[in-house]
Amino acid sequence: NGMLWKAIQKVESLESEQIVNILWSVAVLNSIDAQSVMPMFSEISKRYHSSLSSENNHFQLSSKALSQLHQASLWYSDEHNYMESLLPSKLREECYTDFISENTTISEFQREVVKSLKSLPGITIIEEESRCERTGYSIDVLIKVHEQVVAVEVDGPYHFVGYSPNGATMLKQRQFFALGNTPLLSIPYWEWDELSYSSNRQNQQTNKRTEKKKKQLHLQDDEKKKKQLYLQECCTRKSFI
Repeated sequence: NGMLWKAIQKVESLESEQIVNILWSVAVLNSIDAQSVMPMFSEISKRYHSSLSSENNHFQLSSKALSQLHQASLWYSDEHNYMESLLPSKLREECYTDFISENTTISEFQREVVKSLKSLPGITIIEEESRCERTGYSIDVLIKVHEQVVAVEVDGPYHFVGYSPNGATMLKQRQFFALGNTPLLSIPYWEWDELSYSSNRQNQQTNKRTEKKKKQLHLQDDEKKKKQLYLQECCTRKSFI
C-alpha cells in the first residue's frame, strides 16, 4: 500500500502504460479499497480526453494495456459495485473491443478434454470457444450438466506459476465467477497428465517391444476410462470455482 500511495502521488509523471499496469496489478490482488485508485483512473481519462482535442496524440496504449484496462475497469465498476465507471464510454468500448479481439488457439489438451466430455452421458456440449458478453472473457467450452450450464476452462502450464494460478488466470477466474452468472470448472493440466498413459510410459519398465500392441491398447483404453471418470466426478461433485 505504501508503494501504491507513492505511485498515486506522482501519477502525472508516470507513463500511461505504467498507470494501467498498476491498476491491473491492484485488480489482481484485490486487497485494497477500489476508491483509493480513483486518481489513476482519472489521470487516464484526462489524458484520453486531451488526446481527442489535440492534434498531437500522446495517449497511446498497446493492445495488452487496453485489455488490462478493461479488466481493471471491471474490477472497479462491476466487482465493487461502483456502477459508474471512471473511464469515458468511448475508451471503455475501445478496451472491450480489443479485449474480445484477442486470438485464441485450441490446444491438443483442450481437444482431448472436449472429446472426453462428448462421450459422457448427461453432458451436452453447448458451444466451444464461447464468450461471456458481460465480461468479454472467452470460455473454452460451455456445457450443460443435467440442465445446469457450466463453463469449462482447460488450463495448460502457461496459466500457472508452479501449481498456483498466475495473476491473469486468478483474475479471470474471480471476475468470471463474480460476474458471469455461470459456474466455472477448471481442468488443470497436471491432473489430466497424471491420467495419461503417454506421460507414464517412461516409468513402465514392463512396456517393452516384446509386449507391444495388446498392452498398449489396454493401457490406452484404461486411460480413456480414467479421464472420463475424472470429468464425471468433477461435474458430479460440482468442483466449480
